[in-house]
Amino acid sequence: AGIDIGQVIHLFEQAQISGVAAVRTTYEALDRHASDCTACGVCATRCPYGVDVVPTMQRVVALLGS
Repeated sequence: AGIDIGQVIHLFEQAQISGVAAVRTTYEALDRHASDCTACGVCATRCPYGVDVVPTMQRVVALLGS
């Protein structure tokens, strides 16, 4: 879906530490957001860090919205 997964996860982690307001502008400026995830799972098979990406994108949406 063209999501910069690394950046989205980084902002998600920062939001958990510093609060949503600290990352809101940067997150909203991204071309694609966690809500654009289609849950196809292709990214999870490619992730060199073993991140379970689809549930992580769902958590990002819950915290940061679209």
